[in-house]
Amino acid sequence: MKMSSVIPLLCGTIPVLADQSIPTEHPQVLDSFYPQLKNGDNAWGLVDLLYFSVHERRVVMTNKNTNLFTTADITKKPIIHPHLENNFGYRLGTGYIFSKRKWDVAVNWTHFNTDAHQKRSTHHDISRGMFPLWSLADDILPYDWVEEAEMHWELDLNLVDLDFGYALDWGKLFFLRPYAGLRSAWIDQDFDVSYSGGIFVNGLNLPALESSCGPDKVHMKNNFWGLGPQLGIEPQMTLGKGWRIYGNACGTLEYGVFSLRQKETYLETARYHRHRHPWRFRWIIDAGAGILWKTYCASDRLALTFKLGWEYHIFFDQMELKGDKFDLISDNRNLVLNGAAFSARIDF
Repeated sequence: MKMSSVIPLLCGTIPVLADQSIPTEHPQVLDSFYPQLKNGDNAWGLVDLLYFSVHERRVVMTNKNTNLFTTADITKKPIIHPHLENNFGYRLGTGYIFSKRKWDVAVNWTHFNTDAHQKRSTHHDISRGMFPLWSLADDILPYDWVEEAEMHWELDLNLVDLDFGYALDWGKLFFLRPYAGLRSAWIDQDFDVSYSGGIFVNGLNLPALESSCGPDKVHMKNNFWGLGPQLGIEPQMTLGKGWRIYGNACGTLEYGVFSLRQKETYLETARYHRHRHPWRFRWIIDAGAGILWKTYCASDRLALTFKLGWEYHIFFDQMELKGDKFDLISDNRNLVLNGAAFSARIDF
């Protein structure tokens, strides 16, 4: 004789069937990409906590110091790449599901900010010097050198995504959400470098000599705003008990404008000044993967989803500042962010 009983729980219900050795899951968790709620508004909200590392080859200041008495070309030494600080960011999102047709609309805002500091010195060793990479004046020579160099770089990134998706399923195991939409990106980079000693005589740090001695200061901005279409996919594979493996991959082609400024000043005189606003197409590629767990609460009126995964984002050709005439600064202009992401989502 067949019997079935339902054991109500605080979050969700688990049907227990007497003629099965393993209890089945909540069918809504198992059988759909979207949670199907009782008397719900078919809306959701999410909060993501991000922890990203940053990679950008053109964020440099100087090279390794060299012996001034044994070389006629200071530029030959390898470039020193600073450590760009890992930092936390966040993503906020909301959306609405048109459940009858399996369509949805979503809006997400991603924010990330970080900076880097670097300082190098020959420690007053008169036999050694470094090359000032960002000194772009026409009179700079391969034998020019400095004793001290200092840099501060800051990145401020904001992404706003509006996309429309459609849920597909193959049986009860695999689900796919292709989506299309628009992305707007604000990517601002500020860059300050100073060089002293060597060709930029520092006057032994005496205030009375500031008018004839002092550091060479370089101020740079590399700001970008763009807007463009986005295409992507979100696959999910069921593992059981509300657990799934998930992925995400998308590409964006943006058309936008750079605001570029480079100004080098020594003794209150501009040695180099460049200010441009070029319009450019730029690609952005995003990818991610991880594991999620979904459950129901409040008699199936709420659904909670938690994700833990890894994300990778590459912004192609983002550093448009002019490099040195000796081609020491890398030709790789890409900005890369990658790291862990934890997500909490509520459907209601």
